[in-house]
Amino acid sequence: METSVSRGNQALIASNGPDPQNLGLRRRCGAVRRREVIVQLEAAGSNRAELACAIIWALSSVLNKAGTKDFSHVRFGDVLMKLFSSLCVAVTFVVVAASPASSAELKIFGSRVTKMIVEDVGPQFEQATGHRLVVVTDVAAVMKRRIEAGESFDLAVLVNFQTDEMIKKGKLEADTRSDIMKAGIGVAVRRGAKVPDIGTVEAFKHTLLDAKSITYLKEGASTIYLDRLFARMGIAEALRAKTVKPETESVSEAVAAGDVELGLIVIPNILSVPGAQLAGPIPEEIQSYIVFTAAVAATSPNQQAARELISFLKSPAAISAIRAKGMNPG
Repeated sequence: METSVSRGNQALIASNGPDPQNLGLRRRCGAVRRREVIVQLEAAGSNRAELACAIIWALSSVLNKAGTKDFSHVRFGDVLMKLFSSLCVAVTFVVVAASPASSAELKIFGSRVTKMIVEDVGPQFEQATGHRLVVVTDVAAVMKRRIEAGESFDLAVLVNFQTDEMIKKGKLEADTRSDIMKAGIGVAVRRGAKVPDIGTVEAFKHTLLDAKSITYLKEGASTIYLDRLFARMGIAEALRAKTVKPETESVSEAVAAGDVELGLIVIPNILSVPGAQLAGPIPEEIQSYIVFTAAVAATSPNQQAARELISFLKSPAAISAIRAKGMNPG
């Protein structure tokens, strides 16, 4: 970086020949706020530095041909130098701002838990980097299909096996794969309702059989596991007629509205709905932890910014937010 700026300044001075008045020109470099320009160029990167130096050199050549070689003694030259100063500073800011690396809008695919965390700590990342975060949410299985359909995005946070499948299909970058958080399955009841006994596997089984209605996602991260669990417990047929399986992440909302008595979904989803109450996690002996795994889109134009976001989601600030939402870091 220092080499680029140094060569640019040498070219600026050399363009005015061996004139002893070069000293005046050097002093006038202060008038173009050289120090501020260099600071901006250092922040912007070496390629932009070379471009800006070339522009400065070209402007100085024009002034030189206009007969203003001795800038310190010609009034008209003073006027031009003020213009030159403003142009140089403006050029620097334009070059910096025009760079696609200076800021990016990152489109994130994920489920509700991803949105919860990004809404909590995302502003810190945005303020520190200048990037803007946009979260697009739905059930993880739906987001996976949108990726397969070719929809554009920069980063996805899916269930771990879904992320792995997208990596195998070349949709996500393998070297960016990172487990961000994991959540256990909980039981939701309407706030203010009697909290059922789910402390043991047997108590949990009886609570499900006694409930008038239950709900869990049609394609949720826990759906396959719950279907198999109920079959293993011998209650799948008994629950089938009274089970509602919504296609969207509306399990906790249905319970909060009183439409369904019991809901089963990852714990942070329950905690995010004011009208729903967490009765507790399902018994540890039959618990299943859903791991949410991030990776950068293979076609993202914002690869570096997306990688920075993944690193941020592993930071102490993000881990604190993850724990506060009823989850554990991945």
